[in-house]
Amino acid sequence: MTTYNGSAVAMDPIMSQANQSRRAGPHAALLPCLPQVSTNAGGGAGAARTPLRALFWNTGDSASLAPIADARTVPVLLHGLGDGADIWRPVLDHWPGQAPPIMALDLPGHGGSGRLPEDKYRVPEIARVIAAALHHLRLERVVLIGHSVGAGIALHLAGSGLMRPHGTILIERSAEAVEQADAAVAKHVDGLIVGATDLDRLITYVRSQLPLADARATTEAITALARQADTGWHLPIDPAVKRLLDRSANGDGEWALLKAVQGPVAIVRGQYSSFLPLTIAERMAAMARSPVTVETITRSGHAISLEQPAALAACLARQIARFHGNC
Repeated sequence: MTTYNGSAVAMDPIMSQANQSRRAGPHAALLPCLPQVSTNAGGGAGAARTPLRALFWNTGDSASLAPIADARTVPVLLHGLGDGADIWRPVLDHWPGQAPPIMALDLPGHGGSGRLPEDKYRVPEIARVIAAALHHLRLERVVLIGHSVGAGIALHLAGSGLMRPHGTILIERSAEAVEQADAAVAKHVDGLIVGATDLDRLITYVRSQLPLADARATTEAITALARQADTGWHLPIDPAVKRLLDRSANGDGEWALLKAVQGPVAIVRGQYSSFLPLTIAERMAAMARSPVTVETITRSGHAISLEQPAALAACLARQIARFHGNC
């Protein structure tokens, strides 16, 4: 057990065991409970609060998180609706070369993070929680990387003035609502909450929903994400997180936020994605005032981290290097 800025840190046994069989790869520490942070700006008495679970990769051979604070920049990974920090494990497995210290968070209502009052599941509220957590860890120079809803949160952080990241990578997030796609996500989240009688059946269910998914990547991620309950295996998700799909409650429109982002931006999409068509991605790039690149990951749809984890890892590493070049 180690402490970092007063927070207890414990080794993540799943990743630690996996790394024992590999010559090189991500080394993870688990921060099971950040000091509770308020979900309103005032933080007054009675404010809703939530602990956040975080995974840290490449922080050395011990549980010390000093490399996070000392790093030139720290990529911060924000997952999509119904996932968790563990969804990034296959991507980190394939990171090209020497990966920097990296942090991934369970968003509120997911995995090991706390739940919020139902009316607090809005992108601006979640963004304030994330900003407070990063400030607590003294992370001022970060690259925000978000997938789907996580990308919406990253965009709000970068475009609303809560943060000025070194760069922002938006994966599979359309600035326009795609109602049919959002409905499919809500249905998928319901299936993950209900779960299955055993872990194998849960993995089979996820693979049935994601026909392009890599079998090994899916097994690794779902094994880490799933929890066993009396009735079987499921993903620990607050059903109320589906309120995050209601963009009318999310404050400034994402087109306006794109105009306000300072610093370089990358937009990443899957070749077969119905969530982010290329035409919308190109319009988003034209709208932003910051330098923007658009990358399409071939042979993938929306769930790129499970479908093409190696290609996504290479893309993220390439964009982070580009951000450094823009310094």
